[in-house]
Amino acid sequence: MKDHFDKENPEGIYRIPQEDATSYKATLHVPIEQYGFIAIECENTPTGLVEAYRAIAAANTTVVNQLPAKEFNAAIDEYLLTNALKGGVEIYYRMSPQQQFTFQEIKKSLKRIKSRETNVEE
Repeated sequence: MKDHFDKENPEGIYRIPQEDATSYKATLHVPIEQYGFIAIECENTPTGLVEAYRAIAAANTTVVNQLPAKEFNAAIDEYLLTNALKGGVEIYYRMSPQQQFTFQEIKKSLKRIKSRETNVEE
């Protein structure tokens, strides 16, 4: 396939000419966990490759790690009351990425609040 960058378009928008849009071989990398993915080799048109990737990614609804809501709420409550979490590393590892993000935001918020309280007292 020749260079198909539009000579009149300096931004380099890639356009696939119709005669070249028949079929391409590609390896699709679909993430399934933090450092893991599925590699699938297929042959299709560019639009077909995108549709195949989206279909495979949508089919992967498995959550590798996630604390049950009751345990997650207990962990948040403990951290808010004591500013510590017993077995924190193990609990944190068992959280889903969304739960980890939420927990980190709560920790940052508490640090901001404590910083403000310290500045007011001085």
